[in-house]
Amino acid sequence: MKLKYLITYIFLIIIFSFSILHITLKDKEFSFIENRYLEKLPKFSYEKLISGEFNEDLSSYIDDHFPLRDNFISLRSYFELLIGRRDINGVYICKNNYLMEMFKNIDMSITNNNLS
Repeated sequence: MKLKYLITYIFLIIIFSFSILHITLKDKEFSFIENRYLEKLPKFSYEKLISGEFNEDLSSYIDDHFPLRDNFISLRSYFELLIGRRDINGVYICKNNYLMEMFKNIDMSITNNNLS
């Protein structure tokens, strides 16, 4: 019985801590890890709320500004390397930590023209 309450308290402490961190930490404008600009806090309006656009924008904002987000992304990449994956989000990780973008479609007509 005590274990059930202990797990509940730990869960609530984690949720509360991440909520406080999200409120107190300053928002970043640019993510160097992902090489893109992050979402800004959406402006509230009843029209956007009714159409559902506000909820989508708010969800994107919260996803981009989640506390310790860069650390979680790095940790995920590290674990994928540990299990043997060498392609992470369209990028191959080669020897000596070189990064190569995956090829999606190769135009064979260009290749055949260059070979002849």
